[in-house]
Amino acid sequence: MENIRALLVQRRAYRDPDLLPEFEAIATTAGYDVVSSFDIVSSPSARFGISSGKVEEIANLIEVSDIEIVLFTPTLRSSQIFRLMESWEVEVRDRNQVILEIFDRYDVRFNVIGM
Repeated sequence: MENIRALLVQRRAYRDPDLLPEFEAIATTAGYDVVSSFDIVSSPSARFGISSGKVEEIANLIEVSDIEIVLFTPTLRSSQIFRLMESWEVEVRDRNQVILEIFDRYDVRFNVIGM
């Protein structure tokens, strides 16, 4: 992976801890060049996972900062990922997908005892 410029988006409830530093570590381990991040403290939206106003705000940042991919935490439904990709015109991956990329990249294999 060649330094893909990534934007991190975290949506969390007010009472939830800020896990952006951990997510950034996961993203850099997967090989992404983290350019910027958004910490959105709000309840989830059914359509996008975040408010439509934040979707527009992030769209502006994507354009100005030449972002190639948006990495989102926590997980999203596939319909939300699809809608965000349509809105932002870049690839969108959630936390689970990024973690799976790390396993794939390093060819991690699980050994099952007794099999």
